[in-house]
Amino acid sequence: MMNMAGSNLIYQAERIGDASRSRRLFVVFYAASGAAALVYEVTWTRLLTLQVGHTVSAVGIVLAAFMGGLAIGAFLAGRFPVAPARRLQAYAALEIVVALIAIALPAILNELLPVIAWAYADGDAPVRFGLVRVTLSLALLAVPAAAMGATFPIAASWFVDAYVTMKAPASRRWAADAGVLYAANTAGAAAGAIGAGFWLLPAVGLRATTWVGVALNGAAALGALWLARRDAIGAGARAPSQTGHDRHAAAAQPRRRQAAVVMPVARPALACAAAALSGFSALVYEVAFTRLLAAVIGPTTYAFATMAASFITGIALGSAVGTRLSRRVSQPALWLAAALMLTAVSASLVASFAASRLPLVVASEVAAGNASFQSVVLRQAFIVASLMLPMTFALGVAFPLALTTASFGTASVGRDTSRVYVANTLGAIAGALAAGFFLVPRFGLHGTFVGIIRLGTIGGVMLAAAVLAPRTGRTVRRLSVIGGMTMGGGLLALLFDVPHWDRNLLSSGAYKYAPYIHAGDAADFEASLRAGRLEYYKEGAAATVSVRRLGGTLALAIDGKIDASNAGDMLTERQEGVLPVLLHTTSSCPSRPTRGWPGLRRSSRGNSSRRPARGSHTTASSANGHTRMT
Repeated sequence: MMNMAGSNLIYQAERIGDASRSRRLFVVFYAASGAAALVYEVTWTRLLTLQVGHTVSAVGIVLAAFMGGLAIGAFLAGRFPVAPARRLQAYAALEIVVALIAIALPAILNELLPVIAWAYADGDAPVRFGLVRVTLSLALLAVPAAAMGATFPIAASWFVDAYVTMKAPASRRWAADAGVLYAANTAGAAAGAIGAGFWLLPAVGLRATTWVGVALNGAAALGALWLARRDAIGAGARAPSQTGHDRHAAAAQPRRRQAAVVMPVARPALACAAAALSGFSALVYEVAFTRLLAAVIGPTTYAFATMAASFITGIALGSAVGTRLSRRVSQPALWLAAALMLTAVSASLVASFAASRLPLVVASEVAAGNASFQSVVLRQAFIVASLMLPMTFALGVAFPLALTTASFGTASVGRDTSRVYVANTLGAIAGALAAGFFLVPRFGLHGTFVGIIRLGTIGGVMLAAAVLAPRTGRTVRRLSVIGGMTMGGGLLALLFDVPHWDRNLLSSGAYKYAPYIHAGDAADFEASLRAGRLEYYKEGAAATVSVRRLGGTLALAIDGKIDASNAGDMLTERQEGVLPVLLHTTSSCPSRPTRGWPGLRRSSRGNSSRRPARGSHTTASSANGHTRMT
């Protein structure tokens, strides 16, 4: 009997050691999967927008199709769970499916080019082209994105079961362990976004970058299959025989432990609502800050990549800390509410500084005599990442806390994590589309920031009220608690409203024109950046357009960079204005003057029988040889 008991102890120790090693290895494999996902997102967005357009709507449709596929895959994986013994094999199969589709996607898109050309029809069928663009994006991205989304619930279920094997305390918050996978996957995604945006695409191109993602998928799949085979062989080789007394004791011990522990109440509805609000806020902030930083540091690829990398890195750090926090706190729902409010307050402070002070910081850097392009880009990336860290960190903390709030048991981890993941992803899709198509064009950047900050603050306070109200007993008292806390949240939101920023400074193009300003001191330098009077200012989803009058010069700028003026740009504008008039009887370049160019009269007479182009805003006059704006 003693020998049998000793064998069981040795077996349990070896089993725990194997489970711990398997979990650590799987975290690495899942991080590689996250890196592959962001490599694909970058390359597929670039590949598809080359064919369906680079407009805001085109990019929004591609991203919505990608993220919608993630949500569908996570929902299906939670709705139809995989048998415990086959989870690693199912995970590996999904990774292989993603890799195979990534290999075939460029060839499939190339075969569909005639369909795209037919739908576009030289711009004469915008509705048909829009429908084909949506259908094409969904058809190409839905399956691989769904496979990516399905990996998280399956991986989380296996990961938690591996911890159960290690005989962790019965009071453990099992759903919090899924946050480890989320943090690792997000860290890999940050590496993939930085690598693809800053190095892979410029260095090796789209095709080779895609093969990097395929290699990462293959490594994750092979690693999962190896773990499944090793665990199966190890369990069969070391399993000792048990006496009836041992089996009875092993079965009774968990029952005694579970009876002694009172588990907190899960709140899946609150967790899903908070996850949806967090996802919505995150994507609105990302779109709005991307537009704001385009005016501050320039509308370059580096600005977008810096913004995306800062967001993902901060979320990865926050989710790692949030996982540890969710294991220790007694009320994860209250901490989740605090994370939402911290996100809103941090966003308000960051937006205020980015619009009012960051242009001056950038101007002083680019105006320095020893400044080089590489040093400026690196310093700006560091500044942006540091500014965004508190807000993105709070966003990252929220997701593991939402997982813990949704579930406390082991049996429902896969289903509950899929629900939270789906809610978060759907919120992110809604945020991206709302910010790009409605909020920023309708209310501008400042109005968008004010609205989403108020929403996040009030939402966090209402979540806290929903947690605390049931403790007060009577219904009237509960309603009074909820109402009082909601009013307090509204006052807090007003307290941290984003102050109105200086549009003259924001549209000054300091990142480009600061080296040409010669001022005696900092005050003169700042006054020179703000010089002039704004005649027009409009913030849109794709650019910020401004018209400034300085002395006798009127200049039109896009994100601070002057694109047209009635001064030094006139020669270039005249030359560009000639081209459309030589080809057509009408011109669609209203900012390009063509008065006084020889040959336009002959061109206009020679084409006088042609019908004017539909939707044109200018007409060519054959009488005086110049275009007349109508």
